[in-house]
Amino acid sequence: MKNPSKTLFGLVMLCLVTLTLTSALVPDKGYINAGKSLTLLLNTTQKQPFKLTSMENNKEVIRRLFEEALNNRKMGLLAELVSANYTSQNGDKGPEGMEKTFSGLIKAFPDLQWHIKELIAEGDKVFANWEVQGTNTGQYQVFAPTGKSVTGTGMGVFTFKDGKIVQSSVQTDRLGFLQALDILPHDLSRVNSKKVTKDAVVLIDKITVPKDAIPKLMERLNYNTAFLAKQPGLVKNTHYENTDGYGTLTVITVAEWENAEALEKAKKAVQEDYQSQHINLTQKLREWGVTMDRGVYTER
Repeated sequence: MKNPSKTLFGLVMLCLVTLTLTSALVPDKGYINAGKSLTLLLNTTQKQPFKLTSMENNKEVIRRLFEEALNNRKMGLLAELVSANYTSQNGDKGPEGMEKTFSGLIKAFPDLQWHIKELIAEGDKVFANWEVQGTNTGQYQVFAPTGKSVTGTGMGVFTFKDGKIVQSSVQTDRLGFLQALDILPHDLSRVNSKKVTKDAVVLIDKITVPKDAIPKLMERLNYNTAFLAKQPGLVKNTHYENTDGYGTLTVITVAEWENAEALEKAKKAVQEDYQSQHINLTQKLREWGVTMDRGVYTER
């Protein structure tokens, strides 16, 4: 007696073969098209699970990054989630590079927590949108603790290879974050609404920064920008950047002041502030190999 399961399997296969062959001869028959669709569905179903599983796994890695490694401060997990070939936006490598990206922030906000709002996976990339909350009880960059609780937002695209993160590109609301800490003024419209008069002067600095000194210089530049924003008489302060093929950064800063008197008062305030911190900026720039050309200009 024949095996019933083998007989049933043979009948199913015979039906599928018959439907598929007939569809090529009589394509206008509904039941034949159904057979063709069934064949196509079977082929598609065989391929689909691998792609879905791969992308879902990548999303799970991002969940673990934020919810376990960062929120629970389990930095040892980064070795499981981040590739040894990972490169951060600042050029730091491997899991240690990823940890360095967040360590300063966590030190300044010890209770910091990330809350994932959205995760979207496509191919080898995962897009994440999040909210972050914490209290500033430690030094943040060059700023003293404010004791303020802040909420910020951010988003990033993470690239994967072999199930681990190999690259990330992150954008955060730095302006809102600094305003929440009262480092930058909340009402920026007052600055933008100031009119440039015939007495206005423009201070332009051209700063050349070796690759290794970029993080230190940018820290100082951010500090100066925040400090100058609070000085009376500032009309507008902008800066422009360019990096050459050797990694050398050129920064052009353009600060417009209502008049020469306002500029001189601001210079004096900056000098007094650095003296109170016991920082000789000229000496620091020399040690870092940074050069600066400065000029004061007026509109003709």
